[in-house]
Amino acid sequence: MELTGRLLDLCREVAAAENLDAMRKAVLRGLAILADVESGYLYGPNQIGNAFVCLASVPALLEGQAFPLGPLPGAACAISGLLRITQAAILGPGEGADALRETLFGVAAGRVLAIPGRIGTGAWSVTALLLLQEERVVPPASLVLLDRFMAFAGAGMERTLRLDCLDAASRRLKAEPGRDTAGHARGNMERRLIGVSPPMQRLREQIARVASRDISVLILGETGTGKELIARELHELSNRKDHPFVALNMASLPENLVEDELFGHVKGAFTGAQAARTGLIAAARGGTLFLDEIGDMAPALQAKLLRVLQERRYRPVGADREESADIRLVAATHADLPHMAADGRFRSDLFFRIAQIRIVSPPLRERNGDIMLLAHHFLATSSAQFGDAKVFAPTAEALLAGYAYPGNVRELQAIVERAVLLSGERAMIEAEDLALVAAAKSPELGVSGFALPKACDRFEASLITRALEQRRGSRRLAAEDLGIPLRTLSNKMRKLGLDGPEAGENA
Repeated sequence: MELTGRLLDLCREVAAAENLDAMRKAVLRGLAILADVESGYLYGPNQIGNAFVCLASVPALLEGQAFPLGPLPGAACAISGLLRITQAAILGPGEGADALRETLFGVAAGRVLAIPGRIGTGAWSVTALLLLQEERVVPPASLVLLDRFMAFAGAGMERTLRLDCLDAASRRLKAEPGRDTAGHARGNMERRLIGVSPPMQRLREQIARVASRDISVLILGETGTGKELIARELHELSNRKDHPFVALNMASLPENLVEDELFGHVKGAFTGAQAARTGLIAAARGGTLFLDEIGDMAPALQAKLLRVLQERRYRPVGADREESADIRLVAATHADLPHMAADGRFRSDLFFRIAQIRIVSPPLRERNGDIMLLAHHFLATSSAQFGDAKVFAPTAEALLAGYAYPGNVRELQAIVERAVLLSGERAMIEAEDLALVAAAKSPELGVSGFALPKACDRFEASLITRALEQRRGSRRLAAEDLGIPLRTLSNKMRKLGLDGPEAGENA
C-alpha cells in the first residue's frame, strides 16, 4: 500500500509539470526514487534524429550532452543500442554496461539499469539509465513497476509534446497577418478532435476547408463517432462562431413535440400553451442549428424544414405571421440517408438541401493508432476528475487495443471511466477492470457469401439480441447499453425483423 501511494504521488508530480522539460526531470526523479538510486540519466533523440541527447540527469551533470548515433565505439555505441531494449533490464557486459558506467557515471564498479519509454508510436523514444550498486538486487516486480511508471510518463510526455507543437504552430500563425484567429481555432480543433490516424487528419482538413462556407453540411457516421463534436468544430471555425450553437436530437423526442421544439409556439396555440415559447430556430439566430439523427424526422416536418432552408422563413405553431430564419444548418445521422432518399423514405429535395457538403465521421476501428491515444486522454481526464493518477497495465493496453468498439469513441470513453472507478485505490488498471467481453479486432460476422449491408445487419442484430438478453427484454436498458436512443433501437428492431411484443418497449 505504501508503494502504491508513492507511485500515485510520483504520477501526480509528472502530470503537474508545467512544460516538457520539467516533465522529463520529474520522470527521472520518479524513476530514481522507485529504484532507490542516487544517479541517473534520461536520454532521447535530438530533433533531426542523428544523436542521443541527455534530457535530464540526477544530479544535473550532463544535461544537453549529445552522443552521435551510429557504429561508434564505447558509450555512444552502447546508447544507440538501447533503441533495441523493450522493457526494463539490467545491462550485461555485452550490452555496453561497462562503457556506459565508466563514461556516464565515472565509476569502475556497479551495474546499469535501463528503462525504455515510448512516446506515441515510437518516433520519439526515451531511455532512462540508472546506476545500481554492485550488491543491489532488483526483484522482477520492481522492474514491472518501473516499466509501468515509464508508460504513464510516456503518455504524459506525448500529450505535452503535441501541445507544445500546437502552441508553436499557433504562434507562427498569429505572426502572419490575418491568420491569428483562424490559426488559433484550428489549433483548438487539434486538441478537441484527438487522433493522428490518416482518417482523422483528412477529417480535420475537410472541416477547415468547408467551415467558413455558409452552406448546409450533413455529417454521416456510426453512433458514438463524435458527430456533434464535428458540428461544433464547424461552428467554431465559421463566421457564425460568436452566435449560438443549438443542438437537437431528433430521435430523443416524440414526433408531436419536435415541431414545437424547432418552431416554438404563441400563447394559446394549443391547450396548455399559457405563454409563448421560443423555438430552437429563433434561439440559434445568427448561429448554427445542429439536428442530430435527422433521418428520424417525420415527413410532415421534413416539408417544413425544407421551406426554412429555401425561403429562410418559418411560422411558429399557432402564429398568424412568419418569422425570418437566420441559421446555418448542420445535420447528422447514422442511417444511410442517400439510400433512404432514393427509396422514398426521406424527401430527396430536402436531402440535397441539407447535404450540400457531406462529411464522414470515421469509426474507431478504422483509426489505426488512435485507440491508445484516446484511451490515455480519457484516463488522464478521469484520473483528474476523481483525484487519482492511474496507468494501464500491459495486459489492459493489449485488451483495449484489440477490442472491436461497436460503440466507437463513446464506448471507449465509458470503458475507461468505468475502469478508473473499478480499480479503486490501485494505481494500475488491470485487464479485469475494463469489464470487456472478449472481442477480436474484426468480429466474427461470417461474411463469406454475404453482401456488406447484409453482414452489417447480421452484426447489428446479434448485438441487439445480446443486449436484450442481458437486460431481460428491457428495450430501454438495452438502448442505454448500446448507446443509442430508445426510438432508434425500436426502428432498428423493426428493420431487422426483431420486433416482438410491445410490452418491453419502455420497461
